[in-house]
Amino acid sequence: MTQKDGIYLENCKFLKTVLMLIVILGHAVALWSGNWFAEPPEVESDSLRFLYTLIGNFHIYAFTLVSGYIFAYRIGGGGYRKYIPFLRNKITRLIVPYAFVMLIWVAPITDYFFRWDLAYMAKKYILCIDPSQLWFLWMLFWVFGIVWPMKNLLLKKPAVGWAIVLAFYGAGIVGAKLFANVFCIWTAFCYIVFFYIGMRIRYKNR
Repeated sequence: MTQKDGIYLENCKFLKTVLMLIVILGHAVALWSGNWFAEPPEVESDSLRFLYTLIGNFHIYAFTLVSGYIFAYRIGGGGYRKYIPFLRNKITRLIVPYAFVMLIWVAPITDYFFRWDLAYMAKKYILCIDPSQLWFLWMLFWVFGIVWPMKNLLLKKPAVGWAIVLAFYGAGIVGAKLFANVFCIWTAFCYIVFFYIGMRIRYKNR
């Protein structure tokens, strides 16, 4: 790894940290969005509503792009050679946290305030169809899992790569209209293109 590569990687890690903090800020002001919780806020704030909308318009897309950059960096450095260990790592880092936070926090709090029936709760959090703010963990898991087998093709043949990721994007839009978004799979299809943009940026700057 060259000094320049190290600087790029550290910058990406810093940016991911900033984006995580922005996510926290977004959820902190989500009450002022007008459609996020059981009750409206006691005090209206157009500024906080605007801030929530602004954050929602970019932060997950940017986070996914940076994740794609770091993924391509790791691949270029000889990492992530075997699929099963790679997938196991992503399960540990994404699906296990999903299960933990869902069980001890999101599902109990949701049940307390909304009193949804058990069947709906199972659909929401066991099948992960719109699992509140935790959807992005399943989305990232699928993006990593789908992209890894195609990584060399996506990086070395950009025309084919763009065709593939745009096809996934289209399939995600159509699939979401026709079928249930079980485990957020259709959402993941739509985010692959942003992940790929990050991969292409890294590949061009290697």
